Amino acid sequence: MADVVTSIIFFLLFEYLAVSAYVQMRHIIEEVFLLRQLLAPLFLIAVYFSTKTYRGVFLNLQ
Repeated sequence: MADVVTSIIFFLLFEYLAVSAYVQMRHIIEEVFLLRQLLAPLFLIAVYFSTKTYRGVFLNLQ
């Protein structure tokens, strides 16, 4: 359960930081924006797989 919460927090954090970097700089080609925008979907994928794993374990226990 901790991995689900952690990946959700980091997804929201990196997406928020990417949007705030874009608003401040107004350039899409900035390295900070691109790095944060690249990390956000990776954590979204982590949310998907950790939720899928947690759900599979929970359903097998019942």
